[in-house]
Amino acid sequence: MESIAIVIPVYNRSQFIQRTFDSILSQTYRPIELILVDNGSTDNSLALCNEFKEKNQSDQLIVKVLEEQKKGANAARNKGLEAVESEYVTFFDSDDELFPEMINTIHQAISKKQADIIAYTYTFYKNEKNEHVRIRCYSNQPRMQIIRGMLATQNFTVKRDVIRTIGGWDESLQRWQDWEVGVRLLLYTENIYWIKYPPLCRAHVHDDTISGRNFSDAHNSLYKAVETVYKNIQAMERPDTKKLLVAVYFRFLLLAGNYAREGRKDLGRYYYNQLIPMIGKEPLFRLFCPLIYRYISMGGRCSWFFAKLFF
Repeated sequence: MESIAIVIPVYNRSQFIQRTFDSILSQTYRPIELILVDNGSTDNSLALCNEFKEKNQSDQLIVKVLEEQKKGANAARNKGLEAVESEYVTFFDSDDELFPEMINTIHQAISKKQADIIAYTYTFYKNEKNEHVRIRCYSNQPRMQIIRGMLATQNFTVKRDVIRTIGGWDESLQRWQDWEVGVRLLLYTENIYWIKYPPLCRAHVHDDTISGRNFSDAHNSLYKAVETVYKNIQAMERPDTKKLLVAVYFRFLLLAGNYAREGRKDLGRYYYNQLIPMIGKEPLFRLFCPLIYRYISMGGRCSWFFAKLFF
């Protein structure tokens, strides 16, 4: 059977990484190519990675431990991507869990569909409480990735050569990097297969999550991610460029509304005002823009659903 690669960036995760290791050992499918990339940890994370390799390395579980001193999970992911030998690769975080059938289910989908991307759902805990399945939009359209962010770090497996061709992960981004790489993937190929049920892994969202959860405190990083997608689409010659840019407008609006919701109305209005000149002659969006901004700022949920309908 063909191996599937798992690339995991590691930074000061000694407190959580054993949980991730245990979930890898629980996989019912073999062979697995596991690539752990330490990103300059100052705790004993690197030692734990090497210890795991020493104890568990085999023909069926090939473990590679690498180091990447350039800061950022994206740099670590790209370092791991360079070392991947398997045809397919999945990226994972060092504080999350794979359910036992995850890799086997992915392998079965690959065998049947030969898609460029296999995507699936996942559950998440917030501060180890209240497990949820995130509401998904199962689409192959880059427009819906822009609006909804269907592809996240934990929920897609991709052909190694496809993600290499699009340039891997953008190392200049610190937030929404999985959203951005998902946009580039679907702009390159819409050959995606969705495993809608069951969820295949569990994300742990907690105060110590590397990427953080607060919008306002990372507004520069978030703006940069959306601006990057905006500029990339602007530079393309596609028949759907106009629709894609309108979808990006919604993403800017989503940020502005969330800043206001978090009590930073100054940031919300600033980014909202930055959006208005960009919209230009988009009458429908101009009509709904203030309504959606207010809805998001007041804590309204599933605004992406309205964007899907109207934009």
